[in-house]
Amino acid sequence: AGTSLPVSGANWPANTVVEVQLTDPDGLDVGGPETVTTDGDGGFTLNYPVPASAAPGTGYTVTATVGEQTATDTTEVTAAA
Repeated sequence: AGTSLPVSGANWPANTVVEVQLTDPDGLDVGGPETVTTDGDGGFTLNYPVPASAAPGTGYTVTATVGEQTATDTTEVTAAA
């Protein structure tokens, strides 16, 4: 919490805007959404800002979306230092 979460992706359409959203274990949005544009190979890297108010714990989900295409992964939010 209060830091950035590195998020990366590959195999997306080239030069396309990807929307990235972090959700808590209850499915509620945490910050964002943030957007990033893929490179010519369809890859991207984003430092997603996690608000200091985010409760530490597991079960958070990161979802990247372009139109109907989505990808998700789970992550943990740790306490602010």
